[in-house]
Amino acid sequence: MGMGSALGTLCGQSYGAKQYHMLGIHMQRAMLVLLLASVPFACIWANAGYTLVFLGQDPEIAAEAGSYARYMIPSIFAYALLQCHIRFLQAQNNVLPMMFSAGITTLLHLLSCWILIFKSGLGNKGAALANAISY
Repeated sequence: MGMGSALGTLCGQSYGAKQYHMLGIHMQRAMLVLLLASVPFACIWANAGYTLVFLGQDPEIAAEAGSYARYMIPSIFAYALLQCHIRFLQAQNNVLPMMFSAGITTLLHLLSCWILIFKSGLGNKGAALANAISY
């Protein structure tokens, strides 16, 4: 979400001015705004299958894509929060937590994909849920 890029500017200014209390305030506001902005996207994704059929796609493919999109809805909210945390830490030149969490998340994503796609038999739905978990 590009809306999180404003947080980088605001937090960078607060950090440079040594107004450290404002970092948290900007972070909390950005999290609220991005979570609220995610609601319309969730509604769009919830109706993606119908939209694809309306646009002339094959009904079977549209139904499968719509199902995948519905299972991806939790990832919209998680991604919004993730972007806030990334901008917050980048503004403070604190990149080690992001590096460690990205490495651990990559390893856990492989495991969650294997479990949710193959072991549970969820297939595409498991792939969408694994993405949501990894964010």
